[in-house]
Amino acid sequence: MNVVEFDDRLLFTNLGSFIPGSIQAVLQADSPWEKNRNRFLANAMVELKMVDTIGSGIKKMFRLQKGRLFPMPDYDFRDGRVTLTVFGRIIDMNYTNILMQNADISLEEAEMLNRVQLGKPLTDFEISHLRKKHLVEGRKNALVLAKPLAQATGKKVEYSKHKGLTDKACESLIMTALRDHGELSRKEINELLSNSLSDILTEKQRYDKISNILRKMRLNGLITNRGAGNISFWRMVNHS
Repeated sequence: MNVVEFDDRLLFTNLGSFIPGSIQAVLQADSPWEKNRNRFLANAMVELKMVDTIGSGIKKMFRLQKGRLFPMPDYDFRDGRVTLTVFGRIIDMNYTNILMQNADISLEEAEMLNRVQLGKPLTDFEISHLRKKHLVEGRKNALVLAKPLAQATGKKVEYSKHKGLTDKACESLIMTALRDHGELSRKEINELLSNSLSDILTEKQRYDKISNILRKMRLNGLITNRGAGNISFWRMVNHS
């Protein structure tokens, strides 16, 4: 098995087929999947508390991502291998808000919605099911997630807090502050953007997001820094 770590996701690849046949079969099952390629490894993972019971890991992973309001784990079974992507960031804010405003959404429905936000195909039955619940909009070949009813439900402010400012807006805030003050420490930049990022993000995710914004601005020649981490200091490239 190969594991590749990115800033916003983990990628797992393994040669072979997916034993249950489909993710839908796993999510719909009332009991853990009992088949496995390596019984010794499966037993060892249970003993080490890495999984609760043999075969429970996949469904548990889906529940965890749903609870965090993050995209569902994405599986690809092409080319004689199993590829799994586990996301650590929000892709489509409509998806997150649909989960927030519909507590009764099942894992199967969340997985369908996840395919919509990733641009992956759904069956006619799945599309019809999501349409009946008013969770998707658009034509079959251009399906999109339904926008949350923020105004109708009286949750305008809550919706905006969950969405947060765009990266471009955060960049603009940083540039304005640097013009005003000449130089800012990483701690000061964290405080500057503290109320501008999505309140769904954890502290680590907020820190990483700000790091990515600063890195992008530096690579684009907008700002420069000295030092590293929380003791770094940032200023505009053309600041005298």
